[in-house]
Amino acid sequence: MTITPFAYVGAALAEIAGCFSFWAWLRLGKSPLWVVPGMLSLALFAWLLTLVDSDAAGRAYAAYGGVYIAASLGWLWVVEGLRPDRWDTTGGLFARRRHHPLWSPSSLNIASRAVARRAARGHAYGRTNQRCASRQRRAAAALNSGRPAQARCSIRKAAHCSNI
Repeated sequence: MTITPFAYVGAALAEIAGCFSFWAWLRLGKSPLWVVPGMLSLALFAWLLTLVDSDAAGRAYAAYGGVYIAASLGWLWVVEGLRPDRWDTTGGLFARRRHHPLWSPSSLNIASRAVARRAARGHAYGRTNQRCASRQRRAAAALNSGRPAQARCSIRKAAHCSNI
């Protein structure tokens, strides 16, 4: 089992706790000493995101965004004692819908079929044919070897080679 889901959840809680310490100090009138554990929490957040199984920081941050939104709504309810209203819920559901392709096995299957179709036809448009063909081969190999994180990365890169 990969550590990525645990790293995302831990990072979300650490980031929210760190940011809340500043909120408590500046908006709720708490002692400035609240910032000390907040800074440690933010450092923990940054370290936890480095444990994510991804070849690019931006991709790890983008996938983390959906987890952060869910954790924020949980923090609102559990820590601050405010039940999310319909706007909070609607925004969370919209954001979850937008992050769905990063997590969904079905989106991986749809994209992998498209990559396989292009590889079978020998097509590679847009960029140099050699680079695109190489990306398509890597995506197919990652899918066949059971490495979903690498497959998602390779499929996204290969998808830029042509329109589906």
